[in-house]
Amino acid sequence: MNPNTEQLMSIIRWLLSVGGPISSLLIARGMPADKVNGLTTAILTIVGALPPIVSFVWGLFAHTDKAKLQAVQAMPDVAKIVAVPGAGDGVAKALSDPSMPKVVSQ
Repeated sequence: MNPNTEQLMSIIRWLLSVGGPISSLLIARGMPADKVNGLTTAILTIVGALPPIVSFVWGLFAHTDKAKLQAVQAMPDVAKIVAVPGAGDGVAKALSDPSMPKVVSQ
């Protein structure tokens, strides 16, 4: 499975939402409230930091020239993508990639 950013954010939202029920369960099972509070605070701090970290790392890979061309290549309403002469590395690689037949040179 290759999850997209929406799926990853959905997982993180779910993790943030289960803190209350898990805390209640731990307290009901006899764990002191101050220990539960410390534990949930640590977990929420870690999980709360994940969205910007995931977004940053995902953005590094999703916003390359080649990734953008692949996204447009996959659109059924696009007949061809015309690259200018002397295009940069990402576009030049896409021009020579046989899996991207819609990318053509001018």
